[in-house]
Amino acid sequence: MTLPRGAWREFLQAATRPSRYALLTIVLLNVIFLSAILLLVTPSRMATSLPAYLAGSGTFDEHVTGAALRLAGEKPGQTLVVTLGASAIREALDASDLEEALKKRMTKKRGIKKVTAYNLATGRQSLYDSIALAEKIPIGSAGVVLLSMGPSRLTRPPSELEQATLAPRLGFRSDAVEALARARGIDIPPRFGVYPIDNMRFLAPRLTTLAYRLVIAGPQPRRAHMYLQRPPQRGKQWLRTGRKIAKRFQEYGTNAAHNFDLVNQLVALIRGRTKMTVALIDHPANPRFLREFAPEGFIERHRRLVTEAANHLKTPYLSLNELADLEESEFYDWCHLRDPIAIQRCADAIAEKIAPLLTGISARERPR
Repeated sequence: MTLPRGAWREFLQAATRPSRYALLTIVLLNVIFLSAILLLVTPSRMATSLPAYLAGSGTFDEHVTGAALRLAGEKPGQTLVVTLGASAIREALDASDLEEALKKRMTKKRGIKKVTAYNLATGRQSLYDSIALAEKIPIGSAGVVLLSMGPSRLTRPPSELEQATLAPRLGFRSDAVEALARARGIDIPPRFGVYPIDNMRFLAPRLTTLAYRLVIAGPQPRRAHMYLQRPPQRGKQWLRTGRKIAKRFQEYGTNAAHNFDLVNQLVALIRGRTKMTVALIDHPANPRFLREFAPEGFIERHRRLVTEAANHLKTPYLSLNELADLEESEFYDWCHLRDPIAIQRCADAIAEKIAPLLTGISARERPR
């Protein structure tokens, strides 16, 4: 079949010079979509249903954003346990398990009716992200903050501050983080008092996901654990992970002092806003990984430095490997637990240690 003369020219003209009606339709659809964002994307919706429509498969940043905004709405008189850290502590400490374990230990203690636990750990969470999350703890709150001090977190470079402010992983602005950025000469976008505009750097990369989930796929429910019941890594996969993390540990000497300074600032922020006790906690580490890949003397040095920091800050220092007696078969890889019994053991072990810290808060000291 032979196309009429000039058909290709007319096709290209139609494709590159759309009619006024086509342009008007495109503009109108974009206006409707952006207006819907301005109307629908609010802090209250971010605290409830919206994170499930923004989240990609297997991600936690959006769901933790929602949890942090819910935490900000808690009454100051609540007794809270808030966990901050990266994926290893996220997988190890289930919030509902921790609440149940504490409930068993608190039933006979006068003055504390309920403990509410928030696990605000996300994959590769920087200490800047932890500072932003800690700002969402209501002023005057009582309880315990569990701050993960895994060695991998202490290898993170100072340059992450720019990412935390200009390409944020959390859907809210942080006064404390932005103050640190300004002090380092980083230009901060202005705030207009309109949630979706102020947080467009968080929302923009997720708008396609939002549209897809609203129209086609539906919400992505939050998964408490990504590695539960997965077969453990073996062979080449195990070697790749081990070598990757061992290489990351080489940055410890360069960046640890900077990160310990951030820990000091984070603890000061929590103590300045709340009555909460901070406990430093080492996330689980696969004994096989420590044996095969960790540099000689590395873990001992790390534990000594964290012990010194805990002594300086006058905080407890807890190690899940020691408290929960974790075994190689209970890990998926170098640090993520895969066994539900091991996860429950972690909650029981931590509850045993922090229950006295919670019950030590007298009724007079607790906010009213």
